[in-house]
Amino acid sequence: MLIYPNFKNLDISKNYLYGSSKQQMNTMNKKISLADSTVNSIVKVEKIVTGEKARRFLADLGVLEGVKLRIIKNDLGPILVEIKATRVAIGRGIATKIEVTA
Repeated sequence: MLIYPNFKNLDISKNYLYGSSKQQMNTMNKKISLADSTVNSIVKVEKIVTGEKARRFLADLGVLEGVKLRIIKNDLGPILVEIKATRVAIGRGIATKIEVTA
């Protein structure tokens, strides 16, 4: 009698084969607020959860969904970001409503 191993729980995806774990892949695409991002990181704006007036204000600054930002300062006070070689200060209240991925 032949006994075949159970291959249902075996992970043979590309991530497993090339040494990247699923946990690492999940942390790379994790959505955080702009206020929680680290200095000198480049983030991509995924979603802006604000009212129409604040959304228009951010659009005038160049902060739109899909745009990449570089965090310059994120300690106390407003967050300083760089958008297309222009530095822009965004208040913490609005920055908490901007979802980004690293």
